[in-house]
Amino acid sequence: MEMTLIGSRRASIDILFDVLTACRGRSLNESAIMAHYSLSNQQLNRDLNFMSARNLVQSDEDGRFGLTSKGELAFDQVSSAYTMLQNLQATSVG
Repeated sequence: MEMTLIGSRRASIDILFDVLTACRGRSLNESAIMAHYSLSNQQLNRDLNFMSARNLVQSDEDGRFGLTSKGELAFDQVSSAYTMLQNLQATSVG
């Protein structure tokens, strides 16, 4: 039986990575993030609250979200791990 590391259904880490990616280098409002990554309002609010509480994202006075310096570091670390998992999965298929 083949184990899928990154499946067709998005796991929480996939969604968190999507939100970090959306907020990286630009500021977007909730609607733009939800539309771009096909998230429900509930999913996005849960993840933004999680990341805000850990000082990974912050919103400005217009309600646009961007990464903090801690969020940038987290993005780099998660991105490396995510890429490694994708590469492992690609090499194990066959």
